[in-house]
Amino acid sequence: MKLRITEQQYRLLVESEEENLIDFSKHRSTDPDLWDEIFEQKNKLTIRKGGKKYDGYYINGNVNLSKSNIIELKYLVRINGNLIGRESVIEDLGMLKKVVGNVNLSSTKNLKSLGNLEYVKFDLDLKNSNIEDLGHLNEVGRSLDLRFTPELKSLGKVSPSFPNDKFKIHVTDFLMTHRTGLSDEQIDKIKYNWLSKSPYGN
Repeated sequence: MKLRITEQQYRLLVESEEENLIDFSKHRSTDPDLWDEIFEQKNKLTIRKGGKKYDGYYINGNVNLSKSNIIELKYLVRINGNLIGRESVIEDLGMLKKVVGNVNLSSTKNLKSLGNLEYVKFDLDLKNSNIEDLGHLNEVGRSLDLRFTPELKSLGKVSPSFPNDKFKIHVTDFLMTHRTGLSDEQIDKIKYNWLSKSPYGN
């Protein structure tokens, strides 16, 4: 019997093997506060059996932090779905590098930096948050909403994956900047198709 998988499933499998990540999707319904502890236990068991230590884990499907008390996502590297963190208490995205979906971190008051996050496939919403810098962010596949982010003073660090890129961040569609703390010179380091300085984003 032949196992048939789609091209996308194959690509994700290859990516995970290259990054040495474990599939953590079955733990999505578990309290996110327990994810890192479960991962560390799995790693210890893997090493005890003579296997190779995992660098982190990925999740297929949406991750919702809005109703969680989790402060740090230490070992989560990739989300193949949406990250929903509106009004969450998250402070640190840890190793999170890639979200193949939307990211909503609007009205998040404790998160100061996007850290290692480089890629968001669709929309990234940071509206009305206390974000101070955009970490390693390099690409947003649709819109980037920075409205009402007066604490945002830095674009963050150049992505290690794209050290010689002319632009710090690439946004495919809308960049919304009403009442952001970024200067015009910093905004010029963002490549976008449409710029909105209106509070309504249009």
